[in-house]
Amino acid sequence: MSGLFDQSTLTAGIRAVSRSYRRIPTASGFSRMKYAVARLCGVSAACSSIAGSRMKGTTTARISMPPSDKDPFVKFAEPRPYADPEAAMQKVLEIASTVKPVQDGRIYIEKINRPFLFEHGGKPAEYTTGMKFAIARGLLWMHESQTYVKFAQAGAETFA
Repeated sequence: MSGLFDQSTLTAGIRAVSRSYRRIPTASGFSRMKYAVARLCGVSAACSSIAGSRMKGTTTARISMPPSDKDPFVKFAEPRPYADPEAAMQKVLEIASTVKPVQDGRIYIEKINRPFLFEHGGKPAEYTTGMKFAIARGLLWMHESQTYVKFAQAGAETFA
């Protein structure tokens, strides 16, 4: 499927579409133009090639579709298991409940963050969010030096 557009139609279309596609995840302006033209055409997939005034000095642009219907500019990734702050908090609390406190109910931070990051595959930002969420909910209490946490009254009741 290909079509021809003259330079004035192409320029007007890019200007109209570019307001809503300012943050296109590509590096070059030419890639942005390809993306805008594809959206102007009403196509779900971006263009694989454009031969236009920027490449050959002509006044027309030819759009050809890639073989698949997927947008080549979109990167697909698996959803993160602890991207939700609630899920990250639950995992932090679950790990903290399995750790044996040393003295006065203290649980050292490294006893929680190492399993979260390396055994369960969490990211540092997810760990921080889960820990802050648990502290904000009053389930954990963190010492001002940030070296250990203790279960607060509500957290101790949860895992009693």
